[in-house]
Amino acid sequence: LRCPLLGGLLLASSALQAGSFDCSVPPTPTQSAPVVLGNGSAGSVTRAQLQTALDNGGAIRLNIANSTLLLDQPLIVTRAVHLDGSGATLSGNQLVRVMELRNPMLANDLTVTLQNLQLVDGDARTAAGDQFARSGGAILNDHGNEVWRAVRLRAFDVAFRRNHAVDVAQDGGGGAVYLLGHREFTCVRCIFDSNQGSNGGGFYGLGTQQIRFYDSLFNDNLAGGDGGNPGSGGNGGAIAVDGDTRELSLCRSELIDNRNNAFGAGIFTTVYDQTSVTRIWQSTLASNVQQGNDQHTGGAYIQGGPVSIRDSTFRANQANGYGGLALFDHQTGSGLVRIGGEIVNSTFVANLARNGLGGAMNLQGTNPLLLQNLTIADNRADCDVCFAGGIANPANAPITLRNTIFLNNTGGNAFNPWAMLNPVSNGSNNLQWPQVRPDSFGQMELPVSPGSSFADALLGPIADNGGPTQT
Repeated sequence: LRCPLLGGLLLASSALQAGSFDCSVPPTPTQSAPVVLGNGSAGSVTRAQLQTALDNGGAIRLNIANSTLLLDQPLIVTRAVHLDGSGATLSGNQLVRVMELRNPMLANDLTVTLQNLQLVDGDARTAAGDQFARSGGAILNDHGNEVWRAVRLRAFDVAFRRNHAVDVAQDGGGGAVYLLGHREFTCVRCIFDSNQGSNGGGFYGLGTQQIRFYDSLFNDNLAGGDGGNPGSGGNGGAIAVDGDTRELSLCRSELIDNRNNAFGAGIFTTVYDQTSVTRIWQSTLASNVQQGNDQHTGGAYIQGGPVSIRDSTFRANQANGYGGLALFDHQTGSGLVRIGGEIVNSTFVANLARNGLGGAMNLQGTNPLLLQNLTIADNRADCDVCFAGGIANPANAPITLRNTIFLNNTGGNAFNPWAMLNPVSNGSNNLQWPQVRPDSFGQMELPVSPGSSFADALLGPIADNGGPTQT
C-alpha cells in the first residue's frame, strides 16, 4: 500500500519512552559440558532417564535424532536447567501435559532454558485439581505457594503444536503455555501452532512480570471459552496477559489465523497501573477472527497503561465490533488506569467489524495518543446501521493525527462518518478519500483533522515493500 503522493514523511516523536528496549534479539545460548542423553537413534532415551537428568539440573542435550519421545506422565522441572533437544520432539501423546515447572526449594531466581525442541500433543484437561491445574497443555508454572516471580522461562527455536488446556474457565487456559506469577518468559524464533485453551490459545500469562516474543509465529490457536472475565473465558486467541505490573513486547512476530469467542482474537491484555507497557513492534496481526456475537476485537484488545505500536501491520482481522485494534482505559478497584501512547509507521488494511463500529480500530483512551505515518485503507463496518469503518473514537479525544492516509474505509450506514467518527483538533498533513459517501444523497465526510485534504492516494495492493511487514 505505497502512496506516491505524500512526501516528506515526518519522523515519529515517541509518545512513549522506550527506555533500553530496542527489539534486539537475545543471543542464542550455548552449553558447556552438557549431560548427553542417547546414542543418536530413536528410542535410546526413556522418559525416566530424562526425568533423572532434569532432577539433577544443569545442561542437558538430547541425542535421539529428530525422533519423538512419548510421555506417559509430565516431566517435572525443579532446578535450573538448560535442555537442548537437538531437534527432538517431546509428546504428551494427547494424554498428559508435557512439562511442569516448580520451585519447591523456593529459589529467588530460577532459570529454565529450552532450545531446539518441539513440545506437541500435550493435554492438561484431565489433570487433577482446579482450573489452574488443568491449564498449560505443554508447560505449566502454577506458582502454588512458591516464591512470587522467581522463575524465568526462556525458549529458543521451540515449537508448541496441538497442545490442549482446560476448555472453559474464567482464568485458566494457555493451550501451549500457562505461567502464573512468573518473572520472565522470553521466546525467540518460537512457533505456537494449533493450540487450544479457554483463554490464551497459545499463551496465557497471569501475574507474569516480563513477556517478550522475538521473531515468533502464532498460527491457528483458539481461545474456546466464552463470556470473558468475569465469565467463562475466551480471551486472547493467540496471547492473553492479565494481572499485576508487567511488560508485554512483540518484536517481528506474526499472529495469523487465531480465533476466540470473547475479546481479542490475536491479543488480549489488561493492566492495573501506569507502568505496565504493551509494545507491538515490526509485527503482523492478520486474519484473526473473534467469533462471538457479544464481545469484540479481532486483532489486539489492549486495556490500560502505555501502548506503543510501531512498524506493524493489522490486516484482515475481523470481529463483532472493532476489527483490528481496540484501546480502552481500565477501571480498577484502586482507580482508573488510562491508556495512551503511540501508533506510528503502521498499516491497517481490510479489517472488518461485522456488527459494530471501528473496522480498523476503536480508540477510547483518555491519555494522549499519537497517530502518525499510518495507512488506514479498505476497512469496513458492514452492518446496515454500522459506520466508522476506519476509526471509532469519542469526541474531544486527546489524539494527535499526522501524515496519515484514510482510503476507502466504509460503513453499511452511509449517513454517518466512515473514515473517522469524530475529527480531532490536533493534526496535520492527512489525506482522505472519498469526500462524498456513495449512496448518501451527497453526504460529505468531514476532515479528520486540521490540515487534511481530500484525494485518492492511488494505493496498490498490500505487498512486501522492503519494510519489516507487508504494507
